[in-house]
Amino acid sequence: MQKPRYVLAFDPSGNFHEGTGITGWVLLYCPQPKAIKPIKWGIIDAGTATCKEEHWQKHIDLITGLTETLEEKPVIVVEDYLLYSGHAQSQINSRFETPKVIGCIELFCYNNGYTIALQTASAVKTRWSNDILEQKGFIEQQHSQQGSKLVTKVKLGNYYIVGHIQ
Repeated sequence: MQKPRYVLAFDPSGNFHEGTGITGWVLLYCPQPKAIKPIKWGIIDAGTATCKEEHWQKHIDLITGLTETLEEKPVIVVEDYLLYSGHAQSQINSRFETPKVIGCIELFCYNNGYTIALQTASAVKTRWSNDILEQKGFIEQQHSQQGSKLVTKVKLGNYYIVGHIQ
């Protein structure tokens, strides 16, 4: 099997009902080992959707829209949702919309022949510091919510690439 040259990494948020759902994403190009370049990135804001299903569909539309511009399908990397014991109380009465978004992405990938990898936030966030990613030229330090979501996506993509491609 040929190693993929593109990785599309998501840090999903499905919180449509709370109005705080902002999914960050980055498309990474990795033509050869240790040559990783973010080529496109952005957010999917639940506040721009009229219903939760429209917000979920925007994730699928992004995958299909980006794939149309590439020579091959990207590997889809998604930060998984785990309910940690320390946060369980704060999730009482939660609609768990983020796991639903992840499920939509998983089903789409399954039905359309995309490789998908789920990765835990804890494994990814401790692998590289922001300083290391900045020194390697993968990111510029940013202090906004969107900037921090981009950093998370670059970390997700790099973690997958180093562990599975290189």
